[in-house]
Amino acid sequence: MIDYDKIDVLLVEDNDLFRKTLIGVINRSDSLRCRDAFVSGEDALRALEEQSLAPDIVLLDIGLPGINGVECIPKVKSLSPASKIVMLTIHDDDDNVFKAICAGASGYLSKDAPAEEIVLAIESVLQGGAPMNSHIAKKVLD
Repeated sequence: MIDYDKIDVLLVEDNDLFRKTLIGVINRSDSLRCRDAFVSGEDALRALEEQSLAPDIVLLDIGLPGINGVECIPKVKSLSPASKIVMLTIHDDDDNVFKAICAGASGYLSKDAPAEEIVLAIESVLQGGAPMNSHIAKKVLD
């Protein structure tokens, strides 16, 4: 049975261990559900198009093989305009994060953030928040 009260999350992450861990974190949350997970941007875009998926949140790794996360953003937005996009990164790669925000991402999360911070950040995005660290926020505003 589908719980329609939960926030649908689509995850795009190529690292198997991190992807499986994050799926567990999301699904253990009272408010979130990992609707689907993909290892590449191409696979996620294909599913969005062919299955008419409309997740509330797309968690998108920046450093994907093939089409990278930043390049995926406009395509995700065109296939699922209501979806909010939150970028995932292991590094504070200012340029890529800045490009992602400018391309339409609602925020970004560090992959080393604690599980509860990830859940809170996802919930925050749907309430109009924009999770990101202060030096990225400053760069966006300058």
